[in-house]
Amino acid sequence: MGHLVYHRVVEGCAEAGSVPLARFHQHCRFLRASRRYVSVHDDVTIQTHKSWVTLDDGDASAFGAVKMLTEVGIKPLLFVIPGWLNGRDIEHVYGRALTWAELRELMRCGAAIGSHSYTHRRMDVMSWQEAVKEAEQSKVQLEDLLGIGVSAFAFPYGFWSATAVDAVRTAGYGAVFGTDADLNAGSRAGCAVAGRATVGRSTTLAKLVGKVWLL
Repeated sequence: MGHLVYHRVVEGCAEAGSVPLARFHQHCRFLRASRRYVSVHDDVTIQTHKSWVTLDDGDASAFGAVKMLTEVGIKPLLFVIPGWLNGRDIEHVYGRALTWAELRELMRCGAAIGSHSYTHRRMDVMSWQEAVKEAEQSKVQLEDLLGIGVSAFAFPYGFWSATAVDAVRTAGYGAVFGTDADLNAGSRAGCAVAGRATVGRSTTLAKLVGKVWLL
């Protein structure tokens, strides 16, 4: 079993990590029918017998994507970047970020919230002290403004090191996520990092079916 990660769900975006709306709707129906993906609850711990749908970054397209997933009975795990929130424009291909009000609405729909760092900088090249601050600042702001506990963390760009993992755990996270590179090597460097299969622009329904059954 394995987790999936989406980034943007939007029409007319040439970015490799984006998925067109119509295709995402097909994905949602398949994921429900597969019965392999369960809803995420607020207290996230890595459990090998469960597979989740996750979304990274928290750009505005996540609002519709989460609504589509919850409509088919899948409550996803949304990894957001507090330093980007409140509707500000973010990196050029991303458009604007979610607002805090939109994030609270997605929580009411059933989405669980995780941290994707505070500024979305690579943490594998940070010092231990800098990485702790990056992870801790995100956790504190999310918990203070949303009134929830945040126990899951996903590394920006999927890059991590043993030092970065230790920093994230020191900051108080119980579940740590990477990307494709960690699907079969999540314990490299002695660190338990859950892999996630990336779903992007080239992931047709047929490719998703193959990806899911191989995980």
